[in-house]
Amino acid sequence: MSTEIKAGSKLLNDLKTKLHDANNAACAMRNCLKSILGFTDDNVPKEISKVTEIAKALSADGQYAAEALVKIAGIHTFADVAGLKDFGQKLVTASKELKTKVDDNAKKAAEENRLAQTELTNSINELNNTEFRFFGENSTINALLHTREFICEGECESIEVVEEICKEFNDKPVETPPAPQKVKGGKYSKDDRD
Repeated sequence: MSTEIKAGSKLLNDLKTKLHDANNAACAMRNCLKSILGFTDDNVPKEISKVTEIAKALSADGQYAAEALVKIAGIHTFADVAGLKDFGQKLVTASKELKTKVDDNAKKAAEENRLAQTELTNSINELNNTEFRFFGENSTINALLHTREFICEGECESIEVVEEICKEFNDKPVETPPAPQKVKGGKYSKDDRD
């Protein structure tokens, strides 16, 4: 079809040029006759008016036909699916590659999320275990201190064996367990896990 459009365009351009030349010739003839016959623009003979009007109309029609052919050629260019087929194939390939990358990134993000959740759960469990040990040891020490206070400093009658035990306890300082210490990454030091 593009071959026919090119051929038609050449023929139409030739016709348009000839019609334009005919219009110019009709105008020149009119002006020549005007000077010879002595008529004015208001009283041009019908025969001469008819020739110039037909030449002018044919020239305008040739111009419209050329413009229409240009529009047809433009529509044909944009409707040329053969040129779009390659572009469409590239677009489909690029879309598939994008989908693959998005799917891969989604899978990777899901796996990283699962690993982070597992690490967070392990850290929370480790924290809970360390805190339970700390509070358990602290409770045992407090119980022993209160028991010693009750026995050694209570209002009971003193018993010699008990007084010796109390004296021995009073000479030793009480060691309380250290509070759990966080280290980088939210985990506790190795000593706290024992």
